[in-house]
Amino acid sequence: MNLKQANNNQNKQSIWQWMIHCKILLCLFISILFVSPAPQFLSAKSDSGSYKEYEVKAAFIYNFLKYVEWPEKKIGEKSNPLVFGVCGNDAFSTVKKVLENKKINDHSIKVIPINDDHLKDQKYLDSCHIILFSTREGRDPKAIISKIENSAILTIGEQEDFLDKGGIFNFVLENKKIRFEVNLEAAGKANIKIRSKVLRLAKRVKKVDKAEDSKKGQH
Repeated sequence: MNLKQANNNQNKQSIWQWMIHCKILLCLFISILFVSPAPQFLSAKSDSGSYKEYEVKAAFIYNFLKYVEWPEKKIGEKSNPLVFGVCGNDAFSTVKKVLENKKINDHSIKVIPINDDHLKDQKYLDSCHIILFSTREGRDPKAIISKIENSAILTIGEQEDFLDKGGIFNFVLENKKIRFEVNLEAAGKANIKIRSKVLRLAKRVKKVDKAEDSKKGQH
């Protein structure tokens, strides 16, 4: 082997090691984002007297969305915004502050409110790519989900039985950690794909075949 070949082999090995290093860092980054301890403000108010829970959840959602795929017909051109509907005034103001104009795969996020009048407007609901149902709103999401389950909308909740009501993504609190659950059956109905890299971090995955829910990552 001449010197040139040896240098080429060494360069290839360095590139391969760098790629492995990047993948490890990415996995660690995702683990920190999705399985991090819940801050103290989930059980106590901050000095300002307001809860910051939705700031954390908005950050979770932003990183989760990077691993979600909508049908081309729904997502449209890159110039089209990713419309994020929020049921609940408290959640809306915080989510808007954190996520408005952030980008997911070149699509800017546009956060819009969903109130009682909007819930009667099918076209308004169908314009959304994501809808967050805040538990503080006190509304049962089941009827709304049934109206949009075939509209390629990622539904996000924060109540114990949200997946059983047809929701796709659900926040849960376990041992003071924010965790999440995913309903692949509901995602399939909505024609939404969720990458396996995220599913491996889920506390629970409700599978398409309606078999017993797969429980993961119990700590």
